[in-house]
Amino acid sequence: MTALATLAALALASGEPAVPVSVPVETAEAPAGACALLAPDSGRATVAECLACHGGSGSGHPVGLDYGAFAGRPGLRSEADAVAIGIFLPEGELRCTTCHDGRSRVRHRIALPPGADVRTAVVPGDPATYTQRRLSPAALEGRAVSPKPLCLGCHAF
Repeated sequence: MTALATLAALALASGEPAVPVSVPVETAEAPAGACALLAPDSGRATVAECLACHGGSGSGHPVGLDYGAFAGRPGLRSEADAVAIGIFLPEGELRCTTCHDGRSRVRHRIALPPGADVRTAVVPGDPATYTQRRLSPAALEGRAVSPKPLCLGCHAF
């Protein structure tokens, strides 16, 4: 199941409308050399496939881990709770596709959970961004957004 399908199913089950942060992609194979995130079955992308092109980039957050082995530690939600919130854990693993969805309309293709309170991103060193503004679904295209709703899907501070 793709990340979008998982999120859509969760949104329907909860009765809560999902924040429309994703749009359909072509159903044809992604062009050779294209990001695996853009492939129709991107939810199956492995960490190795992502790091082959994006090695050294990113937040430094660990990936390629069995989420269940760490869930329940102080500050982390159980796997069942994270999935219920809308976090995509393919085969129970924390992968690049847990946080990034090829159909996402926001910058860095952040995979925000259904019903997320989407706000502008904070840019360290730029005080003008410290007061986050709520974004309407129409204003999401290509915008840098705060990943906080996604982070809180696993991290219960």
